[in-house]
Amino acid sequence: RVYWDAGYNGGYNRIDKAAVESEYEGNWNHWAFTKNAVTGEMKIFLNGVLWHSGTNLTNTMTDIVQFTIGAACTWGNYYHGDIDDFQIFNVALDASTIQQWMYQLPNETHPFYNQLQLLYTFDETGGIVIDHSPNSHDGFISGDAQLLLHAPNEIFKNFTTLDQRPQ
Repeated sequence: RVYWDAGYNGGYNRIDKAAVESEYEGNWNHWAFTKNAVTGEMKIFLNGVLWHSGTNLTNTMTDIVQFTIGAACTWGNYYHGDIDDFQIFNVALDASTIQQWMYQLPNETHPFYNQLQLLYTFDETGGIVIDHSPNSHDGFISGDAQLLLHAPNEIFKNFTTLDQRPQ
């Protein structure tokens, strides 16, 4: 199951849905989770396409001081898989923006760059995760998380195409 829990003003809101194996096992997938507390909409996008949504979910997420990626907040129920790039915006991105930017990191040309609150690439070695947004919300790695290197032919995002080739 894929769970999207968000909010804290008196509790949190949740949407969840059972996923098939190809959506989480054996290949890279791009997941995006959005919440608009004003309209009450929470959405989950898989590879740029709306995968699941819910309504009447208005709990806000103000004053976040701590969150957990890849486990329950109690540091249990760990995610046993790979995660690359984690971004938080303080606005719910639309499907078009998600599709346009899912293979590259946000930069100054991103239409919502000024709303980028956090950007982890997980490219560091050691226990600290650097926030590459303008906000410097560095994090730390707990458990046995490891940096994995990939062969050049496995790279499918955050690359630059050149008109030159090596000799």
